[in-house]
Amino acid sequence: MIDEKLFQFIWKHRHFQQSGLVSTDGEPIQIRNTGQLNNDQGPDFLMASIQVGAISLVGHVELHIRSSDWLKHGHQHDPRFAYIILHVVWENDVSLELSAPTLVLQPYVAAGLFDHYKQLMQMTKEIPCASFLPQLNALQWLVWQERLMVEKLAAKVDLFIEQKQKNKVSWEEVLWWKVARYFGGKVNADLFEQVATTVSLALISKLRSNRIQIEALLLGQANLLEQDFIESYPKMLQKEFRFLQSKYSLQKVEIQPSFLRMRPVAFPGVRLSQLSAFIQHKPSIFSTCLESKHAQELVALFDVVANDYWHYHFVFDQETLYQPKALGKETVWRIIVNAIVPVLFAFAHEQKNEQLKEKLLLWLHQIPAEDNILLRQWKKYSIPVRTALEAQSLLWLTEQYCQVQKCLQCAVGADILRRGSATN
Repeated sequence: MIDEKLFQFIWKHRHFQQSGLVSTDGEPIQIRNTGQLNNDQGPDFLMASIQVGAISLVGHVELHIRSSDWLKHGHQHDPRFAYIILHVVWENDVSLELSAPTLVLQPYVAAGLFDHYKQLMQMTKEIPCASFLPQLNALQWLVWQERLMVEKLAAKVDLFIEQKQKNKVSWEEVLWWKVARYFGGKVNADLFEQVATTVSLALISKLRSNRIQIEALLLGQANLLEQDFIESYPKMLQKEFRFLQSKYSLQKVEIQPSFLRMRPVAFPGVRLSQLSAFIQHKPSIFSTCLESKHAQELVALFDVVANDYWHYHFVFDQETLYQPKALGKETVWRIIVNAIVPVLFAFAHEQKNEQLKEKLLLWLHQIPAEDNILLRQWKKYSIPVRTALEAQSLLWLTEQYCQVQKCLQCAVGADILRRGSATN
């Protein structure tokens, strides 16, 4: 039996025979406009346009799997349903005395549509439509992926604006928090962001001439200066931090740093030293990013190296072979994609600046794609993953559509069913 979502999808997108439609009373029906899907109370589709015999009608349409659902749902007592122009059902199990005609849609829908839908719903792979891919042409993929990217960015807008308003800070401060977050990588993201929220840009500005103090501040707030040290450098940092902690009454951060599931070059001590170098020399990240014309210009912002001590260490008191700790290109791109672009997008949304939004999407076309197992799956099915926009949109598509089987809301799924509707 068909489900309600699929029934609405078939009606909305006109995936049924367009000619020869006849009501249960034998009257010819033409569907000029299926109407707008109503997500609130009342009829399913609003302001539809149809012709019944020689009479043209404009009004609302109600859909039911079975005609008896009209009675089951109590519509006969609801004034909102008193003036519908068409009752569309899948199965006419009871005859109703309605002022509007009834159309049984099932005979006018191709069997191929159900075959394709069944394949999508029963697929156990990460990508349910894998056997149909690539499905869309290059232009259709571009349009769909840009829409997905905007959807992903928009999902963060309210959160960022709420954080800004709740904490009564500037966009500069919000950007600092998010940049710090992605310096921390997946494992220490929450820790690094919380550290940034306790170390304001105003405080950093006071210490800007002294990188050691900034590094001590970040490391100390990240709970990395709690132990008894052997070497002089961490001892000095610890002393500086205790002084600053007392002087500025710093709020304690509860999250503890983690060293699991990461390469040594991404250990929190190394990353925080790099972050201290970054924030010391970049007094106005937000305006610099805002004024940049090309994504490549942002890379220069992150040309930072950890303090010399870290060239011989991954953690305190454990010396290693010499290895300069510059911020890698992949990390830089990740920070731009996940921190800078979303924050600027939220700002653009607040300011109603569509031109800035377009520029941000262009940046994502200019940034190379990351590489991971999931994206390699899409590549296997001939879906290009060359840019950050393509990669990010596919990750969003997988999480928000594929994994929860929202194929009816997906451009790929919709096209699969459209083609199925033309196959008997």
